[in-house]
Amino acid sequence: MKVFIAGVSSETQYVGSQLSLYELARRAGDEMALEHRTRGDVAREGLVQTFLEKREFDAILMLDADQRNQNDLLEKLREAADERDLDMVCAHYYKRDTRTVQSLCYELGDGTYPYLPYLHPPTEGLHEIALTGFGCVLIRRRVLEAVRDSYPKGASPVGIGPMPEITGDYDNLGPDFRFFINARKLGYRLWLLADVES
Repeated sequence: MKVFIAGVSSETQYVGSQLSLYELARRAGDEMALEHRTRGDVAREGLVQTFLEKREFDAILMLDADQRNQNDLLEKLREAADERDLDMVCAHYYKRDTRTVQSLCYELGDGTYPYLPYLHPPTEGLHEIALTGFGCVLIRRRVLEAVRDSYPKGASPVGIGPMPEITGDYDNLGPDFRFFINARKLGYRLWLLADVES
């Protein structure tokens, strides 16, 4: 599996987190791109578009560059995806706001919206979850293409937008919630590899 690593950051950066992005163990053929000159959602849309145009890549690893990652993060996610042919696999991570510590991995519950974040996240094994943020997730090409193809022509698969059939209103959902909910509706599953934390 050849992976396009898409890092998103603000102009202000933590040195240790930035270094961990560059120190990720990679395989020959993997490629990394970092965007820091615009809003995170806009940066991700551009990086996903670049990935979709680069047909040689099988999956994209989306990372927030202000989080510190263990060196073997990509390898562990890639191995889990390859061994079990998983559509999407993520590591566990927390919201950056330290006023309230909150997991950014949301439990599947009964399978209906709204989903709730883990209060006590698992620390080992694979767990099917409802959604996560785009800060540390490996997604196969087939998933991004299917979500893109389910939207109106030209719409980004990772764009902000409403989902009235889910939320009951026309307020915009964040791109991560919207993407993972749509991917799930199309039959794709997201897995948390709880042994890995970003």
